[in-house]
Amino acid sequence: MPTIAEIMCGERGIEGVQQLLTADSVRDVVQSMLQPTAVLQACHLRRAKFKPGRKLTAYYDAEMSSAVQTNGPIGLTSVRPLAVTWTPPGTPHKLATTEGALGIEIQQRGLAAPFARLICDRPDANMHVQMAPFDPIYPHLARLMDPDYAREMLGAYIDYNSHWNVTPIRYRPRQRHVLRYDAQTAPPSTAAAPQALFAKVYADADHQPFYVRNQRIADWLAASSSTVTVLRPLAYLPADFTILYAQVNGEPLSNHLAQDDQQRNHATLHNLTQSGAALRTLHQAPADITQGLPTIRMEAELKAIRRTCEHIAALLPETWRRVESALRRAADMYGALPQEAPTFVHGDFKADHVLTAGNQLTLIDFDSCALADPAYDIGKFLADLVWWRGDACSEACTQMGNAFLAGYGLAENDARLQRARIWQTLIGIKMAAHRVRIFDAQWGEHTDAAIQNCVAGLREINRLRV
Repeated sequence: MPTIAEIMCGERGIEGVQQLLTADSVRDVVQSMLQPTAVLQACHLRRAKFKPGRKLTAYYDAEMSSAVQTNGPIGLTSVRPLAVTWTPPGTPHKLATTEGALGIEIQQRGLAAPFARLICDRPDANMHVQMAPFDPIYPHLARLMDPDYAREMLGAYIDYNSHWNVTPIRYRPRQRHVLRYDAQTAPPSTAAAPQALFAKVYADADHQPFYVRNQRIADWLAASSSTVTVLRPLAYLPADFTILYAQVNGEPLSNHLAQDDQQRNHATLHNLTQSGAALRTLHQAPADITQGLPTIRMEAELKAIRRTCEHIAALLPETWRRVESALRRAADMYGALPQEAPTFVHGDFKADHVLTAGNQLTLIDFDSCALADPAYDIGKFLADLVWWRGDACSEACTQMGNAFLAGYGLAENDARLQRARIWQTLIGIKMAAHRVRIFDAQWGEHTDAAIQNCVAGLREINRLRV
């Protein structure tokens, strides 16, 4: 068995990292945190992030069976999200080692069972485990997951009374949390209310401007388009640093991108054309929306991509050399092209954030909006298309990309599109580093193939310029 020091520095390769992620020690620690009457059935690994020499973080869903009756939603579903962090020997982590007042509150709200402990620090294994809803950086997460608190809180915004099931959609201690509220009773036909809501939970009041800006974007786009809307936030909860959103009709455009059904593809191409037109409209947002936004710059993005790829540098050195070469070449090519003044950009414009319902589109998640080269959004969406289709050179992928660009209104010789192709390559590399799961059996092969696909795209851009 390799040592934790060897694994954390990348010396034992991807096999060592995967061995740690799937080791029985994770299951053993989680079982030790349960009440005596509870049994751990499975630990489902959902996501992992490796920062060589610093830490390995993994997120699991623990599935339990228990005879203990609880008032909390987690006990009812017998599933609990948890986070596990490993650090190199001699490297102290910044995570809580005692539950304190927050742990007492969680117990009193009936949200702890079937767990007897919410955190477990194992210095002997350089491992730290913590369970939802424990997060000292987000102490308000506990009350937001309490069904009794949810009923009282949501009653101020929903015009009918109901008990609510609370499900953690995303549990990322010290980073972010997303909750889903489902009404246990259907709203009356006279009530204009959704049966499900989503809560984006923030650490402090610094994110309140997101609510105001989203409202402004929704108002402006409503006056600019009859077929595209923005998901309007329902409310901002100042005591909980939380923005509420109502569930809307529609499904992510990404659900359709990998399908090859002819009838479905016709509708998808139409939605892609609509998406391009909607993005063009967003890029013309007025000054009152863009005020105070951060700026996305090429230099900072290149640094961010290198940080995202640091596990590739440690585990796939040959692939990393291709990444470094591509980043340098892309920066040179981008700098040689005509530039534009920064405009409003969505910042995370991808198929997951475009909901489709027939001829109607709803755009969501404007937390990353910024001032930037409009080519940034275009390039990200094109890179996302390639990710879902799997092959940038396929006829279907080309057809989909052309439909999107036609809606946006770009010709192939347009300088904005030329810059977008470079952003497509750069963001494609970042997607490969972020989206290929490090615990997948073929992680190395899939990552290298995705990177080579991006590098080939950069060579094609250079060929067309010459």
